[in-house]
Amino acid sequence: MTSRRFMMLVVSLALLLVAGCSATDATEDGALPDDMATFLDIYEAAAIEGDAQALVALFTEDGVQVDPHGSWPAASTLEAHMIDGFDYVDFESMERESVLVDTEGVLSVEWLVTGITGPSAAEKEPFSTAMTATFDMEDGLIAKSDIDFDRSEMYYPTE
Repeated sequence: MTSRRFMMLVVSLALLLVAGCSATDATEDGALPDDMATFLDIYEAAAIEGDAQALVALFTEDGVQVDPHGSWPAASTLEAHMIDGFDYVDFESMERESVLVDTEGVLSVEWLVTGITGPSAAEKEPFSTAMTATFDMEDGLIAKSDIDFDRSEMYYPTE
């Protein structure tokens, strides 16, 4: 594990502990509840397929995604933002590195994502980078997602 990814994991764990939540490392003991496992399977499949509509369907009506590009309300701008992103980045795989679940229904995931990236089909290049997400869940849907990744690795791998 790279030192950057290790630090992200340490910070995530520290925040959960400071907030007074008990966290379960679902990648270590298989404790991921079936509904959250199904949710992650759907989320990952939609991301790999580049299906923005399926991803937005995983959000509550007033849900929001926060990522390195800004804040995107699901009801108004998230689908267009995702479509723009999928025009540039094609995910090939999302390998779960860690999954933490707390007692409040917060799901924290770290993936190793791979794919190709670039402004046009002729200019696409391979990439591989860590991506993390914290999903605040409400009735099985995302009320808020905080997505983090290194833009220079995912969008500009050779610069």
